[in-house]
Amino acid sequence: MQSTLESLPRMKNISPKHGAWLLAALACALLPACSTLAPKLEPPRLEVTGVKFIGGDIAHQQIGLKVHVTNPNARSIAVRRIDYGIALAGTDFARGTTAAPFTVPASGATDFDLELTADMVTAFKVLGQHLGDRDVPYRVTGTLHLAEGVLRALPFASSGNLPLR
Repeated sequence: MQSTLESLPRMKNISPKHGAWLLAALACALLPACSTLAPKLEPPRLEVTGVKFIGGDIAHQQIGLKVHVTNPNARSIAVRRIDYGIALAGTDFARGTTAAPFTVPASGATDFDLELTADMVTAFKVLGQHLGDRDVPYRVTGTLHLAEGVLRALPFASSGNLPLR
């Protein structure tokens, strides 16, 4: 009696090129199944708790932000880095990244540092256009790069109004 494995057709006539295509097709077929197995992550809540000017010149300033992050998830989040940009009234004026990797505990909170380079000429120009306004709209966008897990990059965006009075 022949075993089940021996009764399967032989695949010795498949070239490496066709084998790679077969593996790619199999991976594409299984990818949606993997996404249902991966846990959904709620975005962490961020709050700026401190600002310090590191240095620079009249046109560009290096600014350090102390940020408090709260993790609403039941699992910890190991962050490799965060890349982000800030726009005032639709005009980009600052870009930056985290100073070092950090981990936010499950259902917990931690503080981390962000370093940004601000184009002060652009910032003053935008703020000058809104001098009589009560506030100016801002938008923060970026990508959270995770240190582990299947999903390694989480884009984020938030917006609001920066009070001018």
